[in-house]
Amino acid sequence: MRHSWPFRRAFTLIELLIVVAILAVLATVAMSNFLEAQTRSKISRVSADLRTYSAALETYFVDTNHYPVGRKGKSGAVRDPYDAARANLADLTTPIAYLSAVPWQDPFLKGAERQSDSYSYFSYSGLWGRNASVRLRLEIAFGGPVRAWSLVSVGPDRRKNGYEWFPIDSRIEGLAAALNWSVYDPTNGTKSSGDVGRWGGEITGPVP
Repeated sequence: MRHSWPFRRAFTLIELLIVVAILAVLATVAMSNFLEAQTRSKISRVSADLRTYSAALETYFVDTNHYPVGRKGKSGAVRDPYDAARANLADLTTPIAYLSAVPWQDPFLKGAERQSDSYSYFSYSGLWGRNASVRLRLEIAFGGPVRAWSLVSVGPDRRKNGYEWFPIDSRIEGLAAALNWSVYDPTNGTKSSGDVGRWGGEITGPVP
């Protein structure tokens, strides 16, 4: 005599394995979509941040006729232009608050084991040390001091890819190519390599 419900036979091992496999596939798809959405969200955040900071830089320029070029460290030496934005752009917060505060954390560097986790600010008129020759060549190309800047996020690959040299490659032939620069392009895949950034001042528009 057969027992009626709830005394039905249990799942077989094969049936359990099939269920587990289906759940694993669904979890993989869900995780992939989550990570993709997370990357898109960070890109949107970076774009919005850089628009805000570039507007502050241009307002600062209108008032002072120059862009921030960095501050002196304890030794009296001018900070390297690759330094964190929290150091180089402090002038945007005081004495006039063009921005409420620095630092600005690059979302792609959150939790990264780096000395700086902020966006990079690069002033082309503030090239010193090993970059001094580049500044001199730019001044020759422009017929005087170059008043321009770049703001850069490392992008999804979390590596610097030389974006700051991209705007001036046409002025100093082969410079960016020699440094293997790359600019982030989501059409190559949301997680493709390359930096995300903006530049402004005298160097504007796409490079031919």
